[in-house]
Amino acid sequence: PDRTQQYTRSLEIRTSKEAYLKGAISLARLKKVYGFESVRMLLALWVNNLAEYSGSTVHQSSEAFYEVAELMYEKSYFLGMSEVSLFFIRCKRGEYGTFFGRFDPMKFLSWVDEYLEDRRCAIAKIRQDKERARRDAAYNGTTSARNIHRARGVSELINQMLPPPNKKNDG
Repeated sequence: PDRTQQYTRSLEIRTSKEAYLKGAISLARLKKVYGFESVRMLLALWVNNLAEYSGSTVHQSSEAFYEVAELMYEKSYFLGMSEVSLFFIRCKRGEYGTFFGRFDPMKFLSWVDEYLEDRRCAIAKIRQDKERARRDAAYNGTTSARNIHRARGVSELINQMLPPPNKKNDG
């Protein structure tokens, strides 16, 4: 977990948007490649690492961490590894709250929900920005074509209003 988090920091991933756009391998894909037990163990290691980091004085059984890992996977199997790493970095910073003397699985899983909501908002904003850019490009393209058409129309109108140029007959 620590090396993955160091790697995420080195990429300067600070927002859910950045983590999402990174396109890292998802937990679901890891499950397909390595099996569920490997993913479960990876998440359990991260959860255990967080519990130790938070100074939890009550030691949970490894089975308890595995159970929390399973529940986390069920909620967030679609997350990329950069997103999972960002989530745990934020947990360590206390951005979702703190544990007081013991790791609280229900509180931790509510933090997962908070992260997922933040991610949902970030993805919605990405989609809105793309749609706005697409509309702006279409509008600008239409406006440019409309302006060219208008300019041609004005030019033709001016030519109709002006007398024809004098032709000198040098004969």
